[in-house]
Amino acid sequence: MTQSAPQIVNPDPQFQSRDTPLQLDRRIGLYTGIAAGLIGLMFLSQGITQPVIQLFIIAAVFMLTALINIFSLETVNFKDPRVGVYVGLGALQLSLIIFALLFTNTSLIAASLIIITGVFVISGQLRGRDVDWGVVITLVAAMISGLAGIITAIPQYNLSNLSFQLRLFLIIIAAAYVIFLGVLTLRNLTSTITVKLITSSLAITLIPLLLLSTIQTDFIRNIVQNQTNQALKLAGEETANRIDDFFSANLDQVERAASLSAFINYLNLDPMVREGSSQEQQLALTIGSLKAQEQAYLTSIGLLDLQGRNVYDSNPALTGGSEDTGEYFVQPLRTGQIFVSSVLFSDQNGDAYLYFSAPVRNSSGQLMGVLRLRYDALILQEELGASVNLLGARTYPMLIDELNIRIADLARPSEIYKAIAPLTADQIASIQAQKRLPDLPPEQLYTNLPDFATSLEQAGANPYFNTYLYESGTAARGMSAVAIRLKNKPWNVVFLQERTALINLLQERNRTSSLIAILLAGAVGLITVLFARIFSRPILSLRETAANIAAGDMNAQATVTTRDEIGALGQTFNLMTQQLRGFIGELEDRVNERTVELARQNDSLQLRSQQLQTVSDVARQIVSARELETLLNQVAILISERFNFYHVGIFLLDQNSEFALLRAANSAGGQRMLARGHKLRVGEVGMVGFTTGSGQARIATDVGKDAVFFNNPDLPETRSEMALPLKVGDEVIGALDVQSVVSNAFTAEDISLFSTLADQVAIAIRNNQLYSETMRALEESQKLHQQYLQQEWGQEASERGDVAYIYTPSGMMVRPYVSTPEVDRVFETRRPVIKQAEGTGGRSVMAIPVMLRDEVIGVIHLQEAENTNREWSGEEVATVQSVADQVGQALENARLFERTVRRAERERKVLDITSRIRASNDPQRMVQIALEELQRALRVSRAQVLIQTPPTLSEDEDVSDSESPAE
Repeated sequence: MTQSAPQIVNPDPQFQSRDTPLQLDRRIGLYTGIAAGLIGLMFLSQGITQPVIQLFIIAAVFMLTALINIFSLETVNFKDPRVGVYVGLGALQLSLIIFALLFTNTSLIAASLIIITGVFVISGQLRGRDVDWGVVITLVAAMISGLAGIITAIPQYNLSNLSFQLRLFLIIIAAAYVIFLGVLTLRNLTSTITVKLITSSLAITLIPLLLLSTIQTDFIRNIVQNQTNQALKLAGEETANRIDDFFSANLDQVERAASLSAFINYLNLDPMVREGSSQEQQLALTIGSLKAQEQAYLTSIGLLDLQGRNVYDSNPALTGGSEDTGEYFVQPLRTGQIFVSSVLFSDQNGDAYLYFSAPVRNSSGQLMGVLRLRYDALILQEELGASVNLLGARTYPMLIDELNIRIADLARPSEIYKAIAPLTADQIASIQAQKRLPDLPPEQLYTNLPDFATSLEQAGANPYFNTYLYESGTAARGMSAVAIRLKNKPWNVVFLQERTALINLLQERNRTSSLIAILLAGAVGLITVLFARIFSRPILSLRETAANIAAGDMNAQATVTTRDEIGALGQTFNLMTQQLRGFIGELEDRVNERTVELARQNDSLQLRSQQLQTVSDVARQIVSARELETLLNQVAILISERFNFYHVGIFLLDQNSEFALLRAANSAGGQRMLARGHKLRVGEVGMVGFTTGSGQARIATDVGKDAVFFNNPDLPETRSEMALPLKVGDEVIGALDVQSVVSNAFTAEDISLFSTLADQVAIAIRNNQLYSETMRALEESQKLHQQYLQQEWGQEASERGDVAYIYTPSGMMVRPYVSTPEVDRVFETRRPVIKQAEGTGGRSVMAIPVMLRDEVIGVIHLQEAENTNREWSGEEVATVQSVADQVGQALENARLFERTVRRAERERKVLDITSRIRASNDPQRMVQIALEELQRALRVSRAQVLIQTPPTLSEDEDVSDSESPAE
């Protein structure tokens, strides 16, 4: 027995929706290229903001990876699709290795991404031993990534120096890429047990290690960060106290000095006698004593009168000058309190100064002037100097005012008196107007540290923050900072410490945990590959045997080498194969039997289908006939030709439904029956009589237990007959009689089939009858309407007389109608008459009928001047015809309107007369009013009302005259 190979059908409904290997390669290449390109663009944008070589290198690497994946991983450039997979996957893994080399604390992350993406790509695109090689390459790449990030000697960049938005965006892109890759792979997953074992083992090993390493790293980072914050806070508070002490000491000094008698006595003198006076000498000694306390930065001690004029100064060049606009002069006079100014720039030399001032009062408390001290602003640098390296190397303070301008900065003295963040032109102009910035070009008045400025603005809620500082052309340095607000001024002391120590400690811990995790993951992965191959070998052998059986080799047997569950599975599989061979043999026998039966049924169904198609064709053709006799003859002929029947006759009931009259037949005998008016009584004679009486179909044959004898001399060859009622709804209108020369030609199924055809014939007959009745009614309606129009327009013409409206160069004229041959011909034929000029004196004439519902009610007659040989164009004729149609409709509308107006006028007059009659209760008066109104309305010379004499009156009884004339 020949065994046919069974067809294997995948029951999974999603199987058909999976991508082909080529489509999967292209999608993975597209996703990888998009993700790598976005990451490269993000690093490039950050590199423009922070000119660091690592950022530019990694940006170039990821962009190159994007190009390789988009144009190579599509596999269209390779004959072997595996080459495209290896090229794209290798480019991605190489970029992650370089990422681990260039950035701190990223080795474990890079290794994890290499393993995750590698497993997804391999399980979705590779098969057989390629899976093992792909897994080994992925594990080796992950180990190289981890070791390279740990033992590298290349300077690394800390990712924490990146902006929070960029770090978040990188995490989102990486997570989205992994999710898309996972969903796409799982959707098309056909992985082997080897891949599943490796994937599960790596997940069990790597995920706990990654979580443990992350938790440990965060714990250490939090401890070190808290310690750093506390130390920074102590150093910042110490520095801020030193600046506050400096301000407080100088404010106390200037306040005490302002109360000295030397200043009060000098201001009490008349300005004309001050010079050379003993009070001036005493003032000089006092000022000299004050200045001797601070020789380096105290540049001027000045005494200002109430008008702001410098009456005496330790710097003779300033004596006599006006300082009335200075805030250090205005505020003490306004508030009566001591005052310390912001750092202000001089208009004379452009230097920066710090002013302390206090009001000078006499013994009665009256204001006499202002004493001010002017310090070189560099004294703030001096005050901050004691805090440099307070917490070790690379720690220093910075003093920033309320406008975020650096007042003092020992690490970068070149950047003092510059705003931290960029300023607009309006902001620069406003601040320079307050003398808070030097007179320099705008680009030299600020640095580009917007994150630093934002952190200072939020220092009230959180004084601790991380930032970075860099100069053009140098690498950015990550800094931990704390902002402490001064007590005397709304300034901040920012104490900064490079995060090198914290980073080094965290890197050391991360190296250790990452090294352990990577080595352990690599070892587990390689061991898993080895054992997965050993464990999966029997299953793969069993799969090959199943594939051979699926290909048609029913004699294939699984090799059983073990006694475990897999061995039991092999034995069960062999037993199943034996049973399957037996089932296939039985199935083939059943299939052969079923095939013969199906062939027989198919022949029957084809015959029935042909009959149904024939019924449909016949029904479609018969509905096109309009005449009833034509329809009936066409039905008889079509049914006879399509079904090869001997005789087809159509009977219709008469008006009283007493007889069924033969109306159509196809056979010669049927034609003779038609000629003599063959009819059968309903419900009595023959099969047709039974069918028309009962409304039920009937079959008769000359064989079988219900055999009948056909004795019709006109149809001597009939051996089978079927009569079908022609019904419209529940009403029987006739019968369809079908006869065959074949014995037992009709069955019960034929009744159902031909009943459908009979119903279609009945509906066609009824529709034809209704159509004929409708057409007759329409013709009668049109004739009545034409008579109505003839009568109405004849009356209109008799009332108006024969009138013609003529347009000439002289204008419009109305004159009696004059008959012309062209107009008479139009009235006769109802068609336009076009005449061209012929000979001398001839004229071109066009006569177009004015039609109203196929009735000519007028003619538009156009005529050219004499000797004008004009040829009327088709467009001109059509235009005049269109105008004529509109004129006809307009005339009809005008006529109907006039009639409506006259009827309304008549009704109005009747109503008016009726109202006048009802106004009187006297019968004699009522009759008189009626006659008068009728005479006036109808314009007659005499009107009378005749009242018949009642028959009950006697002959000799006096009868009054019933006439009541009204002249």
